[in-house]
Amino acid sequence: MEIDKDKIDETILALLYLTLHDGCRSWKSFDWSALGRLCEKGFIFDPVGKAKSVVLTDEGLSDPSACFISSLKRNSKHGMPFGAVRELFLFGLKQAYACLFGGFLLAVMILTKYWYPLESLHRYDFIFLVAVGFQLFLLVFRFETPREALVIVVFHLVATVMELFKTADAIGSWVYPEPFVFGIGNVPLFTGFMYSAVGSYIARIWRIFEFRYTGYPAYHWAVLLVALIYINFFAHHFVPDLRWLLLGWTGLLFWRTQIHFRVDLAYRQMPLLVGWLLVAGFIWLAENIATFVNIWIYPSQAAAWNMVPLAKLSSWYLLMLLSFVLVSLVHRVEGYTVGKPKETGSGDMPSAT
Repeated sequence: MEIDKDKIDETILALLYLTLHDGCRSWKSFDWSALGRLCEKGFIFDPVGKAKSVVLTDEGLSDPSACFISSLKRNSKHGMPFGAVRELFLFGLKQAYACLFGGFLLAVMILTKYWYPLESLHRYDFIFLVAVGFQLFLLVFRFETPREALVIVVFHLVATVMELFKTADAIGSWVYPEPFVFGIGNVPLFTGFMYSAVGSYIARIWRIFEFRYTGYPAYHWAVLLVALIYINFFAHHFVPDLRWLLLGWTGLLFWRTQIHFRVDLAYRQMPLLVGWLLVAGFIWLAENIATFVNIWIYPSQAAAWNMVPLAKLSSWYLLMLLSFVLVSLVHRVEGYTVGKPKETGSGDMPSAT
């Protein structure tokens, strides 16, 4: 069967467009012969060089994939503008790409619950090894940047300390009911990847959507807030829980912060507090799936599984804030102005124009 190289080129061009950053650059983790053909066709500049990214030409930016766009045109109904359909399509694709690590990990958890034939290797240990292997795959094939890998390491350290405390026999906030070899105390090592999946998502989505901000508070206040949030995760077992005060402070600190993101050509915006709530909601759904497939269980689920209470959203919301500020140590917070973006994070609060 003859291979249709034009179809391959169209698909790769669409994937390059999907991972755009800095307006016209994309990671060149694709077949070199296909990149060479795209260069000859005038869609990208010469990909040969030390840079890890390739630059799309004006023609490549204006027509990222004829096959995808034609399909969108055919399926645009009820008078909905084609641009809106295309933007919605790209939004879904980019979100899926950002969730690559977390989605893969959740899929492995579900699959191994219902089909796991390896008697010589505990299920938790298998999940850990697969997570390590997939992380190396993402790095080797440049689906993930070294900066994003650094985020994962930081999240491992922060999460492992909290997990060791929360699963201690004297605390027992939750338990991991299955046996394992790769672990510390009551904590299997794969758990660090669950938290890292959140950090990986934020780091990737930050880059893919080229986040910019207005009304961002002074950076030292954000760091102080998340430090208190992290301390409260431990301290509320011994002193009154301050989470509602911390949530209130979060609202006061970030109530005017807008996040600006680019799906296609134009920037969109939404309140940062709302964005955190949406992501926290998806994490809560993933948590229900994970407890259902016996990854971990809460004391209330020991006899029989039941849904995690909605009140747990407050914890995930605070975790989202903690995760966001940790990622901001790697990705600089940049202000949004009409025209050229402006770096912030040292206390300035640029106004939207």
